[in-house]
Amino acid sequence: MKVQWQVKVNSIHHQSVLLSDAYQVIAVSPDGVIEALEKKDGGFAIGVQWHPEYGVADIDTIIFEAFLAKARDYSEKKK
Repeated sequence: MKVQWQVKVNSIHHQSVLLSDAYQVIAVSPDGVIEALEKKDGGFAIGVQWHPEYGVADIDTIIFEAFLAKARDYSEKKK
């Protein structure tokens, strides 16, 4: 994986994810552990190995804003 940018997250590894064919790796730690993944088909699904709810980095806010935007879209479509 080519490094495009780096961000600090609050992650302590004691387990890791096994990746299925439906997902692609979008972030790894320096020790090679998968830190984030997303669905390949474009459906909204993001998985992270850290705790974005702690709000340590700007990426945490971006993740929650993306989730809220998708939830609003879904809610509007159900009306």
